[in-house]
Amino acid sequence: MADKTYKSYRQQLNILRSRGMIIGKGSQGSRVIRILERENYYNVINGYKDLFLAYKATTAADEVYKTGTTFDEVYALYSFDRELRNIYLKYLLKLENTFKTVISHEFSAKYSHDNYLKLENFDHSTERNISSSIKLIGDIQQEIARQISKHHQVVTHYMTEHGYIPLWVLVNVLTFGKIENFY
Repeated sequence: MADKTYKSYRQQLNILRSRGMIIGKGSQGSRVIRILERENYYNVINGYKDLFLAYKATTAADEVYKTGTTFDEVYALYSFDRELRNIYLKYLLKLENTFKTVISHEFSAKYSHDNYLKLENFDHSTERNISSSIKLIGDIQQEIARQISKHHQVVTHYMTEHGYIPLWVLVNVLTFGKIENFY
């Protein structure tokens, strides 16, 4: 396997041109270089080139772009995908926040604000559930300890001033996966 060696931006453009991609000269080439400086060749080209290849090559050196393929087309697909991911991320973050809010509110209403580390407040109908709950409680304790060691201001405040962290505060430092597991 050939080594992946450093290539200047001009060399990267020459590679794309040699494979049949249309990249204008002069100011157009300079614009593409500015895009690559900002976005990274690997992210733009390797992530999106497959739709534009004439055939599936066995090595990168054998790749050939479909006739008429331009850098702008590949970059437009990259940009579209990024915008779509940003839209999804925006709504996923809202969903995550709502999910954490509902979980912390309902659990606290039923078991109180500081009872998320008590095994009896979790489903213990099977050995598997008990084991999962014990692991979850341990993971929450580790996350609290990690946040304190990082000097997370809110977590440290609640632990030193109150001896516990209300669940509606704690959910803000737990991952979505931990909250999903908690649920």
